[in-house]
Amino acid sequence: MRSAFEAWAQRDGHIVRRREDKPDEYLVFETQRRWVIWQAALAHGKSAAATAKFAAQKAKSLEQATDAAEKAVPM
Repeated sequence: MRSAFEAWAQRDGHIVRRREDKPDEYLVFETQRRWVIWQAALAHGKSAAATAKFAAQKAKSLEQATDAAEKAVPM
């Protein structure tokens, strides 16, 4: 994930050198800020995908329950 970010940042013109005392942080504040935003976006995407998956499962089970109820009611 970090290598993909660094490739994108370099293409966008950002300096991707890391700090020597803290190798998990970038030397330039703007690059560090964009890295944090990148991570948050990926985390949000995972939770949004999970929410969409849950909603789809809920809709499917609701549809099945409705179908079962319609079959049970004689007309």
